[in-house]
Amino acid sequence: MINQFINLYLHLKYTMSCVWNSLLTGLRRGEIKHDFKARPIELIMHLKENNKLTEHITVNEEEPTEKQLEENKEAIKELNKKIVSTGYWCSTCDPVLILFCEIFSVNINHTYLSSVIKYNHSAPKFTICLSSNKGHMTFSKILPIHSIKAKSRSKSKKKKFKH
Repeated sequence: MINQFINLYLHLKYTMSCVWNSLLTGLRRGEIKHDFKARPIELIMHLKENNKLTEHITVNEEEPTEKQLEENKEAIKELNKKIVSTGYWCSTCDPVLILFCEIFSVNINHTYLSSVIKYNHSAPKFTICLSSNKGHMTFSKILPIHSIKAKSRSKSKKKKFKH
C-alpha cells in the first residue's frame, strides 16, 4: 500500500509539473542565471512577480494586438500556484510561454503533435525547443543564436494577429 502512494506521489510530482520542469530545464541548459530556486512553484511566482506586457514577442511571426497583450497579462495575474500539482494546460498561443520568452529573452519552438508554434523574442539569447502531446511536455534541446539568425534573415516583415 505504501509503495502505491509513493508511486502516485512520484507520478504527480514529475508529470503534473512537466511544463514548468521543461522550462526550468531550458534555463539550466541555456545557462541563464536567475534569482529564484529552480523549482516549479518558484518559476510560477517569478512569472507573476515580473508580469508585464510582452511587447518584444511574436507568435508564429505575428505581433499580438493590444487586447491580446492585456489578456496575456491578466492570465498570468490569475495563475494559481496550485497548478504545479494539478497540471497546466498549455495553449497554442500560451501566455506563460510568451511571458517566459519576454522575461528571459529567449525564443521557444514548441512542437505540439505535428505543429510547431514559434515564440520569438526580438533579441533572443537562444531558442528552447519543447515538444508535447495531448498530456505531457518535455524539453528537447537548445538552439544557439547563430542558427536562429541564419534562418530569420530571409524573413523581413512581421504580420499582425488576425481576429
